[in-house]
Amino acid sequence: MANHRRQTGFSLLEILIVVVVVAIAGGMVMSTIPSGITPQQQLSQSRELSSYLRLQREVAVMTGYSYGLRLTEEAVEDEIDAYRYHGEWFVLDVENGDVSWLPSERVKPFTIKRGYLLRLAIDEQPLVLPDYNAEAAEDRDDGEERDEEVKSEDGPQLLFLSSGELNGFTIELCRDPKQPICHRIEGSYLGRISLEDGSEEDDES
Repeated sequence: MANHRRQTGFSLLEILIVVVVVAIAGGMVMSTIPSGITPQQQLSQSRELSSYLRLQREVAVMTGYSYGLRLTEEAVEDEIDAYRYHGEWFVLDVENGDVSWLPSERVKPFTIKRGYLLRLAIDEQPLVLPDYNAEAAEDRDDGEERDEEVKSEDGPQLLFLSSGELNGFTIELCRDPKQPICHRIEGSYLGRISLEDGSEEDDES
């Protein structure tokens, strides 16, 4: 009696079952992988920001000009809880006894890309960041960029004085609202800016 060989290969039903199982397993794996900013990117951004602020403190001391930094937030269109953050620099102008903040031409604005959550506190008091789009709209309504002194409520939140002193501030840079893993940058009145990234403290005076 002849032996009948078993058919090799897979049936359509078997292939469909494998595809479904792989899809489910893949979804389970992807759900455990954090989306957006990686820990390495967050650490790099935090260190870059803290080094940038230290450099600006040194610039204030070396040039003899006091600078101020104003932070604003911009909601990313069509995304929930997604923001970009903008920093605009001002220089303290003292003329004939009058003190005012003017937009700086020496230090250019900067932007922190989407994917982060930035929180700011001055003297341990949390501040709500102004809306970047609203301020840009005001500039468009004026018909020209701001080149005159700004109002006190529109002035800088962070101060870098020519004496090397700072106002007391805390910046928390988090990965996003769903992953509140934050790095902390602190500025003291004595001019020290430190970064606490959860592993070790990077402290420079």
